[in-house]
Amino acid sequence: MQVAARNGDYITPTIVGTGEYDYDRDLNYTRALFQMLSRDEQYGAQNRELFEQWLSEWVPRCLDAARGLQPIWSQPADKSVTFATSLEAATEKFRDVLKAIEVDIPEELNQ
Repeated sequence: MQVAARNGDYITPTIVGTGEYDYDRDLNYTRALFQMLSRDEQYGAQNRELFEQWLSEWVPRCLDAARGLQPIWSQPADKSVTFATSLEAATEKFRDVLKAIEVDIPEELNQ
């Protein structure tokens, strides 16, 4: 994305932009679904417990995988956004989603 236009590639930013729009749309209805499940009068507490079990298993794996991509992310070296800044933005967005569905934030996201 960052070097596409200067290399004559004007299609990639359009495709990525469309993907980002789809991601935001999908995130909005997924958040609504999980809010409904976490706020259910009968099963909300059980659902939140299940979500937290999933998070305890998958958040550490996902963070390890993301950090493993750092060398690839950092190429080329003249990026205006660093890997650390991007990872922090992604984890902050994820924290916001978890707050919205009323699930405890895993401690790994605060490190």
